[in-house]
Amino acid sequence: MSTRREFLTRAAVASVIASNTAPLAEAAEAKAAAAGPAAAAKPAGGLKTYTVPHTDLVVSRLAYGNAMIGSDSNSPDFIADTVRVIQAAYEQGITFFDTADVYGHGKSEQALGQVLNGTPGLRRRLVIQSKCSMREGGVIDSSREHITSAVEGSLQRLGTDYLDILLLHWPDSLIEPAEVARAFDELHRAGKVRYFGVSNYSPYQIELLRKHVRQPLVANQIQLGLAHWYTEAGASKGAMTHGAEGVMTLDYCRLQDIQVQAYAVERRQCGQATQPAQPTG
Repeated sequence: MSTRREFLTRAAVASVIASNTAPLAEAAEAKAAAAGPAAAAKPAGGLKTYTVPHTDLVVSRLAYGNAMIGSDSNSPDFIADTVRVIQAAYEQGITFFDTADVYGHGKSEQALGQVLNGTPGLRRRLVIQSKCSMREGGVIDSSREHITSAVEGSLQRLGTDYLDILLLHWPDSLIEPAEVARAFDELHRAGKVRYFGVSNYSPYQIELLRKHVRQPLVANQIQLGLAHWYTEAGASKGAMTHGAEGVMTLDYCRLQDIQVQAYAVERRQCGQATQPAQPTG
């Protein structure tokens, strides 16, 4: 597991990558054109890798988040622009891609699917993580029916028959853990999801699921980065994610050997606009 200082460093690097996606995409395209089609099958970057606890998944230390990558999802060019950015990230050595069924109204998954389809054998070299439980409009639904149908939709958009990791996107105050366990069992048994985890969950919410779910919860994606590292008056620094319980969530995950996936929201002064930065692994 990484130290907190390393998490902050990785978050800063991820912000730089996110803010320079256009130049990276242009460089990747030029390099691929000069080297030929075979060169696109192997990333040129040299990022360190590590194994996700309780899995056999070897991933780059930085994951590339496909939540908002600087383009309006309603634009007719959104998928084409997203494809170029994903290709550029892979060229820089990123092999861990994080997405969700609601990102870009499903178009982010479609773009990643186009990248997979365009390079034979690429799927086996990438670790793909998607999320579910958030319906369009912000309604949280962790029912068995929604989880299974959401996964089917993600697989179709991605053009693959399995997800490496599935996360429950946000806590559901009306969650029925036995239903979640049934959905996980069915998806795992069918080979559609290899591993499971959560996002934005507190220790108590994780413990509630663990009482019912057979599979290990291998990751918790939480809001943690330079924009969420505070110094309180008269106190030492602490990672505060989603309120005062943030420190406990981070330490709990490290204690339980649950991978902490840090993401941050970078606010830029542009009217009321908010530009999320990219999740990091």
